[in-house]
Amino acid sequence: MATTYTVTATSGEETDTVDVTVPAAAPVVDIVMDDTDTTGMTAKLTVVSNSGDGPVTVDWGDSTTVIDPVEVGATITHKYATAGTYTVKTTSKADTTAFDETDVSVPFNIDLEITAVQDDDNPALFHFTIIGADEPTTTVDFGDGSQAATVQTPAGTGTVDHTYARV
Repeated sequence: MATTYTVTATSGEETDTVDVTVPAAAPVVDIVMDDTDTTGMTAKLTVVSNSGDGPVTVDWGDSTTVIDPVEVGATITHKYATAGTYTVKTTSKADTTAFDETDVSVPFNIDLEITAVQDDDNPALFHFTIIGADEPTTTVDFGDGSQAATVQTPAGTGTVDHTYARV
């Protein structure tokens, strides 16, 4: 919490006072990119301490919903939709003048990858997942002479299904 002090100056018979307010220390957080996320798009935040006592709020800086409350000692994650630099703001709930802002750089530095999973009920149906796309759309050629699919990949990821003809 912010603390107000009264400062008194005395010179002979005269005195004067002034009030000064010292803001509370900002919450201390540790933010790293989550190395378990193969897309490299997930940030992991741990609330180390909060001088304002109690929880903090977390604004990830990408116009998503503010996380409220986050307790001291808690670790939360957030997956960003696009690469870029975001300002993450953590604010003490007890004293909103106590806040910290940290820039997080979300890289998009993974190679394009496509994986296939065969459907359990229909062995000719495959579910494809694309990660690491650099463009908002990705073209997928299924290798069977059928028309290629244009897959929406605005956040670098997308999915598409394809049924092959059984011969």
